[in-house]
Amino acid sequence: NEIAEILQTHSQMLSLVDAANSPPSKRRKFSALPVSVAAIANGSQTVVPVPVPMQVAAAANPSQYPMPTAPPSSELLEANPYGVVYTNGYVWCDPCHQWFEVHIFDSHLQGKKHTKNIQAFSFRKVLKHWQSVRTDVLHELSGKNIQELAKDDNLWYAQICLCCLSEVQHMAWKQHAYGQIHLSNFTKAPRVVSLPRKMPPGNEGCSAIPNMFGDKYLVQILNYVPGSKILVLGEQDFSFSLAVCNMLQSGVNVVGTSYLGAYDATSTEPEEHPADDGLRANYFRRTLPSHNNKLEYNLQLLKSSGARVAHSIDATKLLECLSAVQPPLYCGPFDIIVFPFPRASLKRGTDFRNSTLIQGFFYELNRNREKLLYAMSQVQMIILDNQFKEWDIANIAKENGWTLRWRCCVNFASLPPYQPRELSGKAWSPK
Repeated sequence: NEIAEILQTHSQMLSLVDAANSPPSKRRKFSALPVSVAAIANGSQTVVPVPVPMQVAAAANPSQYPMPTAPPSSELLEANPYGVVYTNGYVWCDPCHQWFEVHIFDSHLQGKKHTKNIQAFSFRKVLKHWQSVRTDVLHELSGKNIQELAKDDNLWYAQICLCCLSEVQHMAWKQHAYGQIHLSNFTKAPRVVSLPRKMPPGNEGCSAIPNMFGDKYLVQILNYVPGSKILVLGEQDFSFSLAVCNMLQSGVNVVGTSYLGAYDATSTEPEEHPADDGLRANYFRRTLPSHNNKLEYNLQLLKSSGARVAHSIDATKLLECLSAVQPPLYCGPFDIIVFPFPRASLKRGTDFRNSTLIQGFFYELNRNREKLLYAMSQVQMIILDNQFKEWDIANIAKENGWTLRWRCCVNFASLPPYQPRELSGKAWSPK
């Protein structure tokens, strides 16, 4: 859960929790609030971050103490997964690997350098977590063939090499695994797989992947029949939810949701569609664009059909987000949950954040299965074929207890008025 929070925004990244008394829902924003660390030594070192009263913070004058010259101890850093350590009026920012006076730390958080560094820091946390969960350090090397162990397909997971902790396309995995850089990294820190994959990288030669049906079977496979309770995730202009209502000839049992917040006419966020790769990789917005007033038009049609709409719904925290909507709406169980073109970023090419989104989504469904789904419910995902392979979707779903039943080509002309859109809101045509 802490790793998932790190990936959201840098303000949430700096939320601190009193592990002894505060539930996750009571986490507080960090604003020049120092942290003291209590070490409990009972044969092992356990370090717990504990909020310090504000009067203590006010008494700390940076001029009374010299700025530390070395980073905090590894015990302190490991105790705070957000990378922030306070001492004597100074704050250590681990993402930027630098000390700051406490009174200027808030301004540092708003800087471009910190924003860039926090992304790399957050990603590294996720990769290290995956590595620790799926592999173990190999201490005994006698009788082991290091070169063969380094080529193990289980070291590729969700666009990541678990040895090098670098992004690797599944189509380039063999080339990477047989390369000198990978072998050198593996030799320095050999690891043995503790959690084998359920399916091979790219699903190559896997009999568990069903054949692709032609698009003439799409309506039959979707199975949108009157009375079905259907939840739609990741909307932009809510045209997919409208397409579902048209197929059902009613929206009474349909809930359409967006990850972004509701459209705000007073927002200063520009409605732009970046083409530059650097801008696309770091693109972010908080609220839905207007889509040239198409959004409002579709929302009015959904309202008249009887459908419900919700914003700021995170697919990785589905039940929590749905339950927080006011006025309350139906939170499940659903007959069908459909996620058209899930995507975590605009970055072209390999981006493990997309796999992280898929993993978090299926984990959430598995964790709250009885509340979100019936015994025979379906989870549907519309996605490009190369994304299905590269993002490791079939393997991630299988590891979370899901079985792939059907695959079908999509003729979007059969889903009017659905218009696929990028995270920025730009309309595009799947090929």
